[in-house]
Amino acid sequence: MMQCTFSDSINLAWGDDLPQESFFAVTDFTKSNWMETVTSQSTQSLSLGFISVMAATVVIHPIIFVTGAAAAVWAVGVVHAVEKGYQFFTDGEFQQLFWADSEDVQDEDKVEEKQAEKVCEDSSHTQSSSTAMSPCSDPPSPLFSPREKSNRRHINPMDKAILAHFPQLDNEVVTAEFPGLNALEFFYVFFSDKAPFSWKEFQESIGDVDINYGKWDKQKETPFTFHPSVLNAPRESLPKLPASSRKERVLEFKTLTKSYFGPAYAKARKVQRVTKFSTRLVIIECKTELFNIPYSDRFFVLERWVIESTKHDKSVNPAMLYNTKISVSVQVFMLKPCNFEKQIRSKTLSTMTGLVTTWCEKATKALDLTLKKKLERMRLKLDTQDTKSIYSYHSANTALSKPLKSSLLSNSNSDIRPKGGKEQALLKIHNKQLKIIEKKIAAGDMECIETKHCQLAGEGLAFARVLGQDDNNDSNNANQEETNTKMEKKKSKNLKRLVFKKKNR
Repeated sequence: MMQCTFSDSINLAWGDDLPQESFFAVTDFTKSNWMETVTSQSTQSLSLGFISVMAATVVIHPIIFVTGAAAAVWAVGVVHAVEKGYQFFTDGEFQQLFWADSEDVQDEDKVEEKQAEKVCEDSSHTQSSSTAMSPCSDPPSPLFSPREKSNRRHINPMDKAILAHFPQLDNEVVTAEFPGLNALEFFYVFFSDKAPFSWKEFQESIGDVDINYGKWDKQKETPFTFHPSVLNAPRESLPKLPASSRKERVLEFKTLTKSYFGPAYAKARKVQRVTKFSTRLVIIECKTELFNIPYSDRFFVLERWVIESTKHDKSVNPAMLYNTKISVSVQVFMLKPCNFEKQIRSKTLSTMTGLVTTWCEKATKALDLTLKKKLERMRLKLDTQDTKSIYSYHSANTALSKPLKSSLLSNSNSDIRPKGGKEQALLKIHNKQLKIIEKKIAAGDMECIETKHCQLAGEGLAFARVLGQDDNNDSNNANQEETNTKMEKKKSKNLKRLVFKKKNR
């Protein structure tokens, strides 16, 4: 049975024929490997509940202590929901992949060639920053071949246009590297509907409850980003982006606050929006809001995942096709004044850093197990091929061979021909005796015929003998024949000598 690759799955879902290769097969990603990874160690320590309650103790006055504590509890709920809700990225159908068949999405190389000039012209009229969000890489898994950090980016001509639509956020919390996957494959594995390595399992492992995932739906009119500066800017002032596809889904859940002063859980709502530019560039944004706790209407948290992939260094690992780098950044946007703004920002940053770092470690371990699964699959495939080749070899070499032609007077070594004068003489005798035997057989006289191995002829050579004949006579005849042969050779040598002497004279 042929293994299904990512490329096969994408083409099946889109009804398209995208020119891409895949290092892994779909069957390499098993849910059991992911569950083993996310449940291996507890992640409850990532909660902001007790930390935020501790922050509330800065309000010392006894009259306002309760209010301050309530505000701290609210901060607990908001920021903790941010840390928990951020994990709310996946749970959908892996086979029903992300974009619809009708979408016109170009390969990254074609996007560069056809639209780079136009994008640069459009972006020259904007005042947005041109600083690129350049991810760096942590040390990869031991199973994956390490590679040097590279500053090469495949979207250089489009940086200004992309940054105009996706302004940089204040805090970059994590950068990481995932060899073996391109940007689309990374999305399918971790963020798509029913992804094999779903964020939902990771979210459940840290205590979130009542988790409900919406499906990814195609969006055309909505903006690319949740950033307020872009939402409030006129569309005419923004440069045109290259061909892309957008999807959006809504997540709802309850996240644990770990607070003694308010509700145990805070209700959270996260809106996710993903933009796919090519197989090598995907951007995911998440807007998180909380409800039913104090000051929940004062702010929201925006997080962004920039997923870029480049061709893997063949000199390091020739089998690896792509190397994906992710950059996760976060920013808190205050909608109204709040006394705990500083605490909310600092705790959000520390929690998101720890949470995404932990997730990256678990994702890397899961990919380690996936690589082992791939190697096992390849080994079994090679063993099967070797077994088939062995069977085919035996079947080709164990077929019944045609019987060798032989006579009653010769054995399996009859193809060996005697050498030398004496052997030649014995062979003549053998042929003579064979004729006599054939006459006896034709006359029906079988009793006076036998065969034996003649020691004079050498080992393995059978010569016929007719009973009643003198063996010594046979030997004498053989000796006479040998003597005649020697005399002929001697005469030939003497003749050559005479000719040589005459020439010298």
